[in-house]
Amino acid sequence: MNNKVSEYASMIESTYKYYNDGEEPENIGDWKPIELSDKFTVWKDDELKEIIIANRGISLNNAEDISTLTQEIIPSYITGLRGGYRNYGSNMLNDYKDLRAVYDKYETEYEDYYIKPVGHSRGGSLALRLGREMNVETHAFAPVQSKILQYESNHDPNNINIYLTNTDYTPKFIRDDAMSNENKYVLDRKALDDNMITRLIGVSGHSIINWIEDINEVDESDKDVVSDKVDDKVDDKVDNKVDNKVVSDNLDDNLDDTTVINQVMGLNLLQVYNLYPSINKKLLRKLFLQFDINGDKLLNTSEYSKFVRALKAY
Repeated sequence: MNNKVSEYASMIESTYKYYNDGEEPENIGDWKPIELSDKFTVWKDDELKEIIIANRGISLNNAEDISTLTQEIIPSYITGLRGGYRNYGSNMLNDYKDLRAVYDKYETEYEDYYIKPVGHSRGGSLALRLGREMNVETHAFAPVQSKILQYESNHDPNNINIYLTNTDYTPKFIRDDAMSNENKYVLDRKALDDNMITRLIGVSGHSIINWIEDINEVDESDKDVVSDKVDDKVDDKVDNKVDNKVVSDNLDDNLDDTTVINQVMGLNLLQVYNLYPSINKKLLRKLFLQFDINGDKLLNTSEYSKFVRALKAY
């Protein structure tokens, strides 16, 4: 698990603990909590010159949260399953206004700091909306999402990072959306969860603790890779223009390797990364998803051949 991602998830978990148990958050790495509230906490790293607004999800101890869940989130989800679109109501709108006010406040007070919204579930949805509207780096964990909401604003999709599991039904419309160019990272919860009941109802797959490093010490061979690592800085964008000679030489070397050819019956993304260590991971992931025709997260011989031809064209 990427350390930054784990830190963001830990901040969100601290927000839950502060609201549910009154537990005062401690520093997380170099991040210090500077504001605490019922629905979010704010964290600051002076060395990075960054501020994180960490938003929690629904709490069943809160009557307003239960109203949001039963009257806004669930009806919107059901409408989406029926092929329609229904946006959220007044509670979510008010929550978003509160979040936007916090963002504006810190943007004014800390002009030379970069402000990132992060959130889980309901808080993930709010973070996504703010990130898309303000076009800033955003990290959303298992966000609830009404259908097609992500297309309501013009933003750089590379700023948006969404973390999902394959057993969680909540972010269905994000996970199933093949049109979005936003960054999605899917954790194979089935490989981590031995409890069939919790797997079936998706509870464990929705929890924020899935992305906290110390409970996810699972060998990479036992689970899908959570895609490529998230950049620490928003301006550390990866240039997809790869030197043709380097790519060609690397590909030719790999194609001559009989071990590689023997593996082509089923290459997963981690193996592709290992085969082409000098090539841009975002490019590899993009082509991998493009040519994984049957969606089994493996490239068979035919798919891999198409993958190689496309990679050579860059």
